[in-house]
Amino acid sequence: MPNRGERYSFGDICAALGKGPLFVRGIQRDLGLPRRRHEDGYSAGYLCFLEKAIALRAFAVPMDRIVELLEMEKKALQLLHIDSIGEDEYWYLEACLNDGPSDYRLFLTGVDLGFPIAEGIVQSHLNFRVRESELFRGAEMGEDVRRVLEACLRLQGEILDRVRKEAPVIRDALAWAERYL
Repeated sequence: MPNRGERYSFGDICAALGKGPLFVRGIQRDLGLPRRRHEDGYSAGYLCFLEKAIALRAFAVPMDRIVELLEMEKKALQLLHIDSIGEDEYWYLEACLNDGPSDYRLFLTGVDLGFPIAEGIVQSHLNFRVRESELFRGAEMGEDVRRVLEACLRLQGEILDRVRKEAPVIRDALAWAERYL
């Protein structure tokens, strides 16, 4: 498990994931993740997110579904103004160290929303950063955080169903590999 606060070079990321640079760059590109200059390094949350994405791919979850859920989660976080807390370009990955199921956390990003997601109790008016005001508020343009969170839960359910179906196949493949390695 990566250490919170630690920074990782791209080489460290590749080594921790057990994947080559081309593979990791492909994952970054496919997920639309920002790339860092060598001296800036990557956070532990970024590494944990990549581990999760690679694990989901191992369970045959299509990349477009992972991307779709990531974009939905980011949209929900923006509607809740959680993006206004941090300054980093990948602010949405910093909570990925929070692992395991929770009624309060988003699946991919690991962000704890502070309320049970499925119950629809949302405190959406908090904002921690001054922004340029838009002509219309998001709700007036049809954006509703509850709808976005419901869509997140539906897609998360589909992804977890896929993982459940593929888990026996992965176990069998690992048992087969043990016999031959």
